[in-house]
Parts: sequence; C-alpha cells; structure tokens
Amino acid sequence: MAVVKFTLNGQAQAVDAIPAMPPDLLDIRWGLHQFVEVAEELALIEPDTAKQTRLAKDFRNLIHPGRSIRTQQACDRGTTLAAGAAVELVSRDLHVRFP
Repeated sequence: MAVVKFTLNGQAQAVDAIPAMPPDLLDIRWGLHQFVEVAEELALIEPDTAKQTRLAKDFRNLIHPGRSIRTQQACDRGTTLAAGAAVELVSRDLHVRFP
C-alpha cells in the first residue's frame, strides 16, 4: 500500500486545488486513509477504486505475524490479491487522468 500512498501523493501535488490549501495543511502527516479520501474527492480515483483501497488497507499489515495472530486473520492469497487489486485500480485511474 506504500505504492498507493506514494502515487497518490505525487498526483495530488500536481492537481490545481492543492496549492490553494493553507500551507499548514500540507505539512500534516497523511496516511493512506487521507490520501484515498482526498484522491476520491478530487476525482483522481473512481469511487470503486477508493472502496477497494479501503478494503485493502485492512489487509496491508497482515504481513506482520503479530498482527495476523492478534486479528486472527491470515495473510494469504486472497488478502494479497485484494491489496494488489487496489494498486492496479489506482494505477489505472491515474493513468487515465494523467496520460
């Protein structure tokens, strides 16, 4: 999901609406959630892409064994495909918006 954050961050800075934001808002440490919400609001990504990214966000930390044990969820092919789908959808949407 770091790929999604990096990609959305780079594209968000290219959008005309971002420079109009107060400078103190640009200094806030944004997580994946904030990038997805803003990208959807600015129509950088489609609503279905945002939905898939939100779903994948819950799976991204399952690579850590302790997290997997605490949540009693497995890091398996299904969770990997969900995260991969989010990356692919974000890439597709940004490619359409910024050819």
